[in-house]
Amino acid sequence: MIKTLMFDVGGVLLMTDWKELYRRFAEHVGVSPDRVQTYYDQQLVELWTRPDGFRSFLADLSITGDEGALRRFWSEEGARASSVNEELLAAIDSMHSRYTTSILSNASESRMMLDGCFSPASHFDRVFYSFERGLVKPDIAYYQLALREMGVEPEEAVFIDDVESYVEGARAAGLHALQFRDNATLFDDLRRLGVQW
Repeated sequence: MIKTLMFDVGGVLLMTDWKELYRRFAEHVGVSPDRVQTYYDQQLVELWTRPDGFRSFLADLSITGDEGALRRFWSEEGARASSVNEELLAAIDSMHSRYTTSILSNASESRMMLDGCFSPASHFDRVFYSFERGLVKPDIAYYQLALREMGVEPEEAVFIDDVESYVEGARAAGLHALQFRDNATLFDDLRRLGVQW
């Protein structure tokens, strides 16, 4: 019996035009957009596991200024460059009477700052960010940590992600796992697993 549903953020709940965000931020701080893009392309996996990722990003690119103001600018411009999957969030809210829900995301601190545009804590029982846990998908230990903290067995959980290798990682950990393509397909797949809302 399914007891919990775990969702990825990027590409499932929140669609972000990263190139546009990098461009806006670079213009704001007076560096080349290519420097910001290249930095994230090269450092992203490391940033997923560092709790001080945004501060490191600023230091590594020699960006100076009020860190709080730069964080606000990043968050505000990130929200403008993002769209929230409102239909899916509404479905998740409807699921709360029957299931626990969580976010399980490979996320840097700068990614998490954007998630504020949909207030994850108001929709999910638990939020697992890789930069806070030091683990990343598709490492089986990351799924196991979430299962343990949610208090469920693998066969009692469904994991949804848009990245195939992360879906395969969840399956290897024993979870039901679905690759997100669009809401209609996901809703059909969830119903086939007996999930109701």
